[in-house]
Amino acid sequence: RAEYPVGSLLMLSTLEPLLLLFFLFGSCRLLKQPFSRESRKYRLSSQYYSNDRFCCFYSLARVAIFMMCNRLATVEDKSSSPKCLGARKPPCRSHSPQRSFILAALSSQRSESTMNQQQLKEAVAAAAIERVKPAILDGEIIGIGTGSTANCFIDQLAALKDDIKATVASSEASAQRLRSHGIEVVELNSCGQIAVYVDGADESNQRLELIKGGGAALTREKIVAAASKQFICIADESKLVDQLGAFPLPIEVIPMARSYVARELLKMGGNPVYREGVVTDNGNVIIDLYDFMIATPQKTEETINGITGVVTNGLFALRPADVLLLGTADGVKTLQRED
Repeated sequence: RAEYPVGSLLMLSTLEPLLLLFFLFGSCRLLKQPFSRESRKYRLSSQYYSNDRFCCFYSLARVAIFMMCNRLATVEDKSSSPKCLGARKPPCRSHSPQRSFILAALSSQRSESTMNQQQLKEAVAAAAIERVKPAILDGEIIGIGTGSTANCFIDQLAALKDDIKATVASSEASAQRLRSHGIEVVELNSCGQIAVYVDGADESNQRLELIKGGGAALTREKIVAAASKQFICIADESKLVDQLGAFPLPIEVIPMARSYVARELLKMGGNPVYREGVVTDNGNVIIDLYDFMIATPQKTEETINGITGVVTNGLFALRPADVLLLGTADGVKTLQRED
C-alpha cells in the first residue's frame, strides 16, 4: 500500500472497515440459522455453510476496491508524473539523478569498449596494408575477405586504389564495398593465382587454424584462400583461443539436405541449429554447430565435409592462415604459422 498515492489510500482506509462490519453482521445472522441433524459436529449446517455468500462477496468487494484504487492512482500519476503510469508500479527510478548518473557511466563504458575494439580492427587493417603494399606495387591481384575487420581493410585500401591492378572478393557485399571506393573487382576464373588474401576470423588457435563463416561467406572465402599464395588473417586479441569451438561452427548445406545433415551432425555430438532467413551467395543455407569443441580441426574438417549435402564447413585447418595479425592493447602482434 505504500506504493499507492494518497487518494487511493484514503479510499481504501474508508471502505475496507465498512466492508468488514458488513461481513461480520452477515456472519452473525448466519450463525443464528438452525443446525441440521446431519452436521451438528461441524457447528454449521451444510445447507447454509456451503452458501457463504458473505465470504464470496467480501473477496469480490476487495477486488473491486483495489481496481478502483488502481484507476485512481493512474489518474493521479498522469497529473504528477506522466512517464510513470499504474498504481502498482514502483516509483519511476529513471528520474532519479543517481540512477541517471550510473546509466550514463555504464553507457560511456560500453561506448569506450566498442571504440577500443574498433581501434584494434583499424590497427590490424593498417598493418595488413603495409604487408600487401609491395604486392600491390608489383601489379599483383589481391584477395579480399568478408566481415567487419575486412571492411576496415577495404576502407583503408581505398588510399591505394590508383595502384591496385584488381581484386577478387569473397562475397557480393565485399565486392560492392570495393567498387564503392573505385577499386576494380574481377572474377577468380579470369585471374588465376592470387598473390595474397586478407580476411578476418571468428576464432583462431595458436596453429592459425581458424573458424570462419559468421557472415555466411565461408565457401567463397575458402576458395579464394586456396587460390592464394599467402593468407593473412587479421583479428583482435579476443579471437585467439586455446581450442576452437566456443564460436558455433558454420556449415553451408544444400537446402534439400538440411535435415539429413543436421541428423548426421547430432551423431557427432554437436547441436546443429538452422540459421533462419540466411541464404548464401551460392543459394545455400547455413547450419551452425553449437556445443562442439574441436580437438582435431583437420580431421573434423574432413569428416564434416564428407557428409553428403555439405558444401563446406567453416574450419580453415587444411588451409590455415600463414600470418595472423592480432590487434592488442600493446599494439599489433604477428604470429607466423610453423610448417
